[in-house]
Amino acid sequence: MQVRNGSYQHYIPDHYPLGYMLVAYGREKYGDDFWRKVTTDASAFKPIIYPFQSAVKKYSGIPFKQFVKNAFDFTITNGKMIR
Repeated sequence: MQVRNGSYQHYIPDHYPLGYMLVAYGREKYGDDFWRKVTTDASAFKPIIYPFQSAVKKYSGIPFKQFVKNAFDFTITNGKMIR
């Protein structure tokens, strides 16, 4: 509900700031070719179920949920929060 209706207590970004945070964190932490490898695997449907999340896990070494949490923490601590 909070994602759909918005929240005044917790900041929940829409897809543009969230995408920026994930891309910036992935590039900073795992290198410039991280997203090229992730998108190549995901677009080839390797594996068939949840290809994007699986590719992030494969190249980052952590589950996608943890990757997102780390991206939030990284963005907040570095003062790059976009609203």
